Amino acid sequence: MEHGLQLEMNFSDMSANRLQENLNRGDFVMLTEISSPGRDLELSVGHNRLRELEFAISKIDTMPAGIAFIDKGNSVDTWHVADFAAGLVEQQRDNHIIYLSGKNSDMANMIESANLCEVNGFRNLVPVSGDHVIGENSKATAKRSFTESVHLLQYLRRHKNHNIWSGAVVNPFQYIPDNLYGQLFKMVKKLNLGANFLVTDFGWDMLKFQELRWYLNSRNLYYPTIARLMLLTPESVDKIIRDAIPGVHISHGFRQLLESELRYSYNQFEAAQWRRLQIQAAGCRLLGYSGIQIAGLDSPAKINTAAIKISKALDEFADFAAWQQEYFNYLAKTEMAPFPHCFYLFENMTGTELHPTAHITTLSELPKCHRREKLNYKLKKFLFPHAHKQNASEHFISKKIFAGCRECSFCRLPMTQYICPETCPKGLANGPCGGAKPDGQCEVGDFECIHNTIMRLASWNQELDCLENDYIEPALKK
Repeated sequence: MEHGLQLEMNFSDMSANRLQENLNRGDFVMLTEISSPGRDLELSVGHNRLRELEFAISKIDTMPAGIAFIDKGNSVDTWHVADFAAGLVEQQRDNHIIYLSGKNSDMANMIESANLCEVNGFRNLVPVSGDHVIGENSKATAKRSFTESVHLLQYLRRHKNHNIWSGAVVNPFQYIPDNLYGQLFKMVKKLNLGANFLVTDFGWDMLKFQELRWYLNSRNLYYPTIARLMLLTPESVDKIIRDAIPGVHISHGFRQLLESELRYSYNQFEAAQWRRLQIQAAGCRLLGYSGIQIAGLDSPAKINTAAIKISKALDEFADFAAWQQEYFNYLAKTEMAPFPHCFYLFENMTGTELHPTAHITTLSELPKCHRREKLNYKLKKFLFPHAHKQNASEHFISKKIFAGCRECSFCRLPMTQYICPETCPKGLANGPCGGAKPDGQCEVGDFECIHNTIMRLASWNQELDCLENDYIEPALKK
């Protein structure tokens, strides 16, 4: 392989997995998020910095701690995440998580990376489809290869690899029914395909963190869930305001609050961010999250400070009512939802109850299909009812005209409500990515996410269960 991974024979206990044991036991875990560095940095230098962070993490004695390695997070040309993570002490590798990105990777690359992680003692893998490259439009994104996370989850389940404990990412920070239900349906599909734990995307709206936990409980889905948080810096605030962090979108009110905090002295700004992180971490623990994954802890000193402050916050808020009062005084003084009349699944979420006191919003309240969507569906179903069973070249011209066909190795139109999944810039067939904007727009274009249309059609056809249960095999592009 181009990245030149080297196998290390690891003769430690292949069944040991301390992260899995801690999460299943209910111990609140703190993970430090680190991105694989670009290739402009020598790997040996990256390993030296990594060992400094690892040493700081090993000194945390107030809670289980580890590292979450982000694959291809900073740029396109980064060191392979398994190469970078191999700088860790062998005996501690089951404390950590490795994210494997499908960006610029085919299925064979994903499988090989997973196998190399396992051989090198990494037990906890989270496949992700991958973020788009900041600055690229939908056409440039479509030219890249994105392997869906569900394909690697399915592979690991089929091969019954008991040494790998797989996780899945979900973005609960969606504010229209189409987007939110699409995320939840895909989350359940990932669990059905073998994911053993969940990790959220970044967000600051605690009601959305609460909503996800309530939804999981309402479905009797008792899986360990990790909340992804961020210690904000002036640099990261600037990126968020410029929409330069994929999948992270904030409200106008929160943006104004951050901009005002940037006008503080640096010490005041930093103190405000630490307090925000403390309140979020304590709230997530009280809401039933199994741990937190924190971005922005880029030095041993910050890791040490985070461990101390979060431990104090967990002791400070012994009950939900006390935490909620501080949350409203400090975090909820600005509107966290990105626009008026935002959608939440439950009512009474600002009450003092930890568990839902109202029924979940019924699926009958989902947006209805437009008349044009129904007509297009009927036409394509009439023209291509058995396209998934036929040679992909059959009816190509008609499929190109009416469905935007991209000449895949096999046709999936009947599996996706006759919406071609290749019209998604990432080519995702099994559900939406986490990057969709809060108003339902695709993350890389000024058009609606195709999976919103698929969900509306599935609802109209009374086939919503397919969005959770039907696994769609990958198709190759010609």
